[in-house]
Amino acid sequence: MIAKEAHHLFEVDFFSSHFVSYEKLQYARWLGFTSSLVALIEFYRLPSSEKFPNHVYFTAWGTFISVIYFSLVCFLTKFYKKGETHVEKITRLERITHIVYQVAVGIEFVVCIIYWVLLVPTLSKSLERFPEYWWGMLLNSLSTHLIIPIHIWTEAIFNRVCFTKKDALVFIPLIGVMYTTLNFCWFKQYGKPIYPPLDWKTSRTPMFLGSAFALVGLGCYLGYLIWLVKAKKANSTKAKMN
Repeated sequence: MIAKEAHHLFEVDFFSSHFVSYEKLQYARWLGFTSSLVALIEFYRLPSSEKFPNHVYFTAWGTFISVIYFSLVCFLTKFYKKGETHVEKITRLERITHIVYQVAVGIEFVVCIIYWVLLVPTLSKSLERFPEYWWGMLLNSLSTHLIIPIHIWTEAIFNRVCFTKKDALVFIPLIGVMYTTLNFCWFKQYGKPIYPPLDWKTSRTPMFLGSAFALVGLGCYLGYLIWLVKAKKANSTKAKMN
């Protein structure tokens, strides 16, 4: 029933909001942009625990895609006017922003879950190795693995931007293939795993990769469910007005 109601409300509208005022959503977007940009700069300024370049970490990918999304949406809403909202009639810039948004939601979901469930012990090793950077590393770890995901999911809850299954089926596998290929190349180049489970020798590697990108898909699916709830509410409000 929800899906049926949502069908006519599939929209890409960066100029409106659900549940809160549009002005508050814009404040949240600019805060998200500032937080993610500062985190990205700090991520590359601080030392890496294993002497890898920081771009090998999926966290860096998530932070970068968040910076791109908030940059695009802030630019779009500052310098453009609201036009068509149907997913097939929006401008090219809106469509790019729409795709980046969906990808960011999925990536930041898995970055948050996997870090706090499996990888948080690596933080203590980093702090032991670089005690002079402990405060910055602690704050940056909290920012990249918790604060930025909160920013992205705040956007997902309050905006009026749909999720499409077609995009998920295209871009999640694409990102999975890209990162898996690069991770293997980095493993060969540096001679040790980027993440402990990714040793490219045991069954842990495909299990970890499969679980990680399944969680990206789950993040997108949860975003899709949130969209359906918002669409149902909008449909109910429209029906009452009529």
